[in-house]
Amino acid sequence: MEHRLGREFSERIKSFKKWELIILLAIVVLLFGGIVVYAEADRIQLQRICHEVKDSIAKEKDTPVLGAPEGVVPLFQDTLSGCKVAEIDGVHPAGSARRAGCDYFVSDGAVSQEELADTGYQLVSRKGDYHFYASEIKAGEWRITQYGTVSGLQSMCYSLVSADGSFLLVDGGHEVDQEGLRRLIEVFGNRVDLWICSHFHEDHIGAITAMLPELGEIEIGEIWYPPMDIETYKTFAKDWDCVDTCEKFLEEAAGLENARQVEIGECPVYEGLSFEFLTAYTKDAPWAQEGNNCGFMFQVNGMHEKMLFCCDIGGEWISEVLINSYGDRLKSDYVQMGHHGNGGLTEEAYRIVAPQAAFFDSPAWLFADEEKYTTAKNRRLMESLGCTVYVLDEAPNSVILK
Repeated sequence: MEHRLGREFSERIKSFKKWELIILLAIVVLLFGGIVVYAEADRIQLQRICHEVKDSIAKEKDTPVLGAPEGVVPLFQDTLSGCKVAEIDGVHPAGSARRAGCDYFVSDGAVSQEELADTGYQLVSRKGDYHFYASEIKAGEWRITQYGTVSGLQSMCYSLVSADGSFLLVDGGHEVDQEGLRRLIEVFGNRVDLWICSHFHEDHIGAITAMLPELGEIEIGEIWYPPMDIETYKTFAKDWDCVDTCEKFLEEAAGLENARQVEIGECPVYEGLSFEFLTAYTKDAPWAQEGNNCGFMFQVNGMHEKMLFCCDIGGEWISEVLINSYGDRLKSDYVQMGHHGNGGLTEEAYRIVAPQAAFFDSPAWLFADEEKYTTAKNRRLMESLGCTVYVLDEAPNSVILK
């Protein structure tokens, strides 16, 4: 009896192992089949995106540059003629493509809208996991972007990005904005080619002042800032003039070989982009004994268009001097409003500038109180001139400087 039961148990075990083996084989077949099917589907989608790319570059007169992940670069090189193919990383594909001067790029996953806005690319098509993007910036053009702040206060931060990958910053906002600023810089490979600091108030240079002692992986090509020394600044600084921020910034800048003071009237050129500094601190300027007006006002000149950065310059006296000194040369296609749009230049000066678009670095509350602030009044003025108005609470806001 025991012998028969043992034999039956043994046969059941053998039978179970057979079923176990069959199930295991079925799982292997399904998995392998699934992998094969997925690989075939992936190959088909990649071929389709290749056709999209081929159709797009066929319209180009010059030899375009396509960015692609490492694994598919050989395929694009073999498939596409009349196109250069550059390898881009997968962490920040749009930033990597921009730094490589790519007219187009393909990623094997979706790129965030934030990164696309930073770098100036837009989605053309999607096939499966593959996304095909095209540059909104053409050769010789610059994308100028206004950024917001987490402080809830007035602030100023702009980036200038060229088609071939140059990345410039103007100011940077408050110290509390440095985390977001670091993320932006990381997109561009942790390098700022040129950083312009307009004047010494915390809402403009708080972030860079906090970052300079602890840059980490960040590299800065050049830093331009106004000609000021701390002892002179202290002689006229008011409570709001951020003496501590000024002192810290100047201490850090003094120890950097790549930082220099730019004088009024200088017209430096960077990567084909020319700057003209219309104001900067000088001892003889009667308006300069005040924190805002001791800084920069400068014009950025593209191939065909101009943008005027007023920074925090403002007041009737300085507006009159600017009109008398520069006249119609103040005319610009775009303007960053003086002193966040509260005060700033006079109506006469803005009418000479006559821009297509005006950037207000102002939160909503600066527009709301018309008894205390002139921001809303200045907005109405710019709108009456036919301007598109960009405001801080809706940032990032961008224009293409042609």
